[in-house]
Amino acid sequence: MKQILFFEEIDRSMLSQVGGKGANLGEMTQAGFPVPEGFCLTTEEYDAFSEGLELESMSGEEARSILEKRSLSGEQISGLEESLARFDDGTLFSVRSSATAEDLPYASFAGQQDTYINVKKKDVAEAVKKCFISLYTDRAVSYRQQNGIADPSMSVVVQKMVDSEKSGVMFTADPVSGNRNRLVIDAIFGQGEAIVSGLVSPDHIVYDRKKEAVTSTDIALKEFAIQTLLEGGTYKDEIHSKEPVLTDSEITQLAKLGASLEKHYGAPQDIEWAIEKGNVYILQTRAITSLYPAPEIKDDRYHFLFNIGYQQMNPNAMPAMALDCLLGAVNIKGESLEEFKPFMVYAIGQHIFLDFSRLLWFRPARKFITDKMMMMMDPLLSAGVKELLANGDRLQPPDPALRIIGKKAMSAIPKALRSDDPARTAAEAVEILEKRSDKAIAEIRVQSVTPHALPVIFRDCMAIHNLAEPFMPTIMTGIVSLKRLEKIEEKMGCKGKWTEAIQTGITGNIVTDMNLHIGDLADLAAADEEVMELLKNGGEDIQGRLMDLDNEFGNSYREFMKLYGFRCAGELDISKPRWSEDPAGLISQILALAVDKEPGSHRRDYEERNRKAYEQGDELIRAIEDRYGSKKAKKARSMLDKFLCYYPKREHFKYYWMRTFSAVRDKLLDIGTELVSRGQIDNRDDIMHLHMMDVYNGLKSRADLRPLVRKNRTEFERISRLTPPRILTSEGEVVMGKLSAEGLPEGALPGLGVSAGCVEGIARVIADPAGATLEKGEILIAPFTDPGWTPLFVNAAAVVTEIGGTLTHGAVVAREYGIPGVVGVTDATKLIKSGQKIRVDGSAGYVLILE
Repeated sequence: MKQILFFEEIDRSMLSQVGGKGANLGEMTQAGFPVPEGFCLTTEEYDAFSEGLELESMSGEEARSILEKRSLSGEQISGLEESLARFDDGTLFSVRSSATAEDLPYASFAGQQDTYINVKKKDVAEAVKKCFISLYTDRAVSYRQQNGIADPSMSVVVQKMVDSEKSGVMFTADPVSGNRNRLVIDAIFGQGEAIVSGLVSPDHIVYDRKKEAVTSTDIALKEFAIQTLLEGGTYKDEIHSKEPVLTDSEITQLAKLGASLEKHYGAPQDIEWAIEKGNVYILQTRAITSLYPAPEIKDDRYHFLFNIGYQQMNPNAMPAMALDCLLGAVNIKGESLEEFKPFMVYAIGQHIFLDFSRLLWFRPARKFITDKMMMMMDPLLSAGVKELLANGDRLQPPDPALRIIGKKAMSAIPKALRSDDPARTAAEAVEILEKRSDKAIAEIRVQSVTPHALPVIFRDCMAIHNLAEPFMPTIMTGIVSLKRLEKIEEKMGCKGKWTEAIQTGITGNIVTDMNLHIGDLADLAAADEEVMELLKNGGEDIQGRLMDLDNEFGNSYREFMKLYGFRCAGELDISKPRWSEDPAGLISQILALAVDKEPGSHRRDYEERNRKAYEQGDELIRAIEDRYGSKKAKKARSMLDKFLCYYPKREHFKYYWMRTFSAVRDKLLDIGTELVSRGQIDNRDDIMHLHMMDVYNGLKSRADLRPLVRKNRTEFERISRLTPPRILTSEGEVVMGKLSAEGLPEGALPGLGVSAGCVEGIARVIADPAGATLEKGEILIAPFTDPGWTPLFVNAAAVVTEIGGTLTHGAVVAREYGIPGVVGVTDATKLIKSGQKIRVDGSAGYVLILE
């Protein structure tokens, strides 16, 4: 292999030889883009320079110290001089590091190694050596560790300097909002190093790629320009200019080049450019790695999609198989695995998004959807959607399939409202869910490990039809009944007097029943020293040992696993081990309760809350009768009964969904074991980084699936490092939504109050409930909560979450436990620290850090 290659000899497939930067420069040169002439010293040159050293086992400082004592060999100097002879003697060069882990689709590595500009011929060799050494700067070593990059190597780019009259950077998508229609240019006079170093404020230009026109221009005061000295080096030219750097024709030319580069590379680009004597040059391009992937929706209409992870209390990235299981669960049209095409719900960047713009096409329904439905789900979603709607109306009309689902759901609501026996109606809805779950589980379990198992699994993931009919109408009727009671109460001038208490103690919630069972386990453990010792010491086979216990705790634990062992924190992600597989998080909660609480107190508290709730319900009906008469009171009693019967069943839907998912997970792991035995994957859990169709085809073909596992895992890990968007538009724009702090105390963090009351106490920030404990009276600060978190609520004085709405898990549980709750507090887990004293006001909807 040649040790020095000119750009015209290089393409992007040569990453291992010339690094990311060098491969891009060669690729652009071969594609005909205007790139200044240059060459690359390949990684063989670096390998020869560092031969015999085990640098990766050293600290950055140690590695640099050793490399600084080395020199380029005579052969390397000779080859470098031969390549430089192509250029005139007065030519100045940029000498840039080009690591093999640089300018990659998932890690740009920008600025991690050294660059030298305006270097004279005689100084190029020394600059090359400094670039080699910079592979071990502290920032480069740290960056590689963070991104899991091993065995790095280095190429060096030597390129003719452009004597820039103007220079800057260009992003073919807005790097802040993610909007793919906005091209952003920053421009200055002189050389671009002034932008990189932050010494000069650039002109900022936003160009609309669809309209092919500038939409905004911010002309900065440029105090000076960095100019080139003929003898090498640079100087500051004091200019104090408020003149625009670029002409209209130069902006258009740059925009066209940017669009061409993006098309060539197939991804939005971060481009360095310069202009010399009216000619535009491209100095570098790399993918914008911070962008969240844009939806691939094949029409020209405007869409905005909601990340359902925020509504389902699981905003974390999920691997390929988990995404497919969720798509199967919301397969609105009921298509087979082989024929499935996403409709309204899409897997984008390791998250599932719902196309809300189709629902909002109905203008009369918009206010209800944004002000009521979305507020129940997530107040920041409501704020973000209102922000988007204010920017124009370009929405897509709904598909007929959506109307069919909606019609089924709406037709069942009157039946639930007219029911004379709401307890029976609620029981029938739960019975249907259980039967459908039993049927799906039975179908899944009888499948042999063949390709035909995958279509059955995909079909039996389905949950949307179970939700739409008959379950959602029953729950919605319970909500409607509560809202009607609240309206009557408000008309009497007693807003929240009775209805808030009614929600704190209602029977029949399956998650509350689970928490009571955990409390029972804690009491049994506290009374048995041997059990406590076993729980504290754990061990690899802790689950088996607990299941084998021949005592009262063992009996109760086995019953718990039968009823709830398929649940866990983050349970929507099918790749997560269930409690029956890994009970560590559950055990930590049992231990915490066994130490902290008085035996039986959880049952007594529950019964007391229920007693008060039913008393308050009776008081409300008497107050209505006193004000409006017995006829109105009778109707109110009917509404109260429907609320008390229907509303507690809201968690049953997810219970049976996750019960079915557990069987899906077991069968997928069985298939994973078979793929391991065939040598198609390395570990059975690797199946979670494959799509269902990949597994379906792999079982048929016996192809090696390991490269696909590595590729999908790399993308999963990349997306996991990005903040997941709450809302994503069809133009790639990310919208997170904002809540107003107007009328709140100074410094308050605004949120949505979902459970009334105000308390002050010590904050405890918990990112993951597994192994976490909460002391009695502490305030739980969490990114979100799902049923796997609820044991922590037993000791909580209040709860604060970053996501959620009035009907999401944390809100409902907070109300039932009678503790203040505030949800939708942006960055709560970052802004609040464990140990700080804070105030949580669930009535006004804010959190205030007191000390």
